[in-house]
Amino acid sequence: MDFTIAERLHLYDMLPKEGNITMVRVISEAQAVLGLSSDELERWSVENEEGTVRWNGELDTTTDIELTTTARSIFAKELKRLDGEGKLSLIHLSLWDKFVSPNGQTQ
Repeated sequence: MDFTIAERLHLYDMLPKEGNITMVRVISEAQAVLGLSSDELERWSVENEEGTVRWNGELDTTTDIELTTTARSIFAKELKRLDGEGKLSLIHLSLWDKFVSPNGQTQ
């Protein structure tokens, strides 16, 4: 799947902080593929200033990231939870379209 820097950061934040050993392994693998490499940090001029991540917005930061089926399921479940609680925001819209309704259909 193709993800921008912003989407990758939001997905990283959506990962559970704890779980059983299987979940912790899935979380670790997802963190590894979602995290920005040193090459990406340099190429896109990524900076972290007091907790705010900035990058060169003129560049295409889309990257093809392979997530496991279990990781995709975690993200879909979390997005549905946020939806059920009325806590989705615009930052979640593109992720909703990728994980919950990939064909653009309303769930």
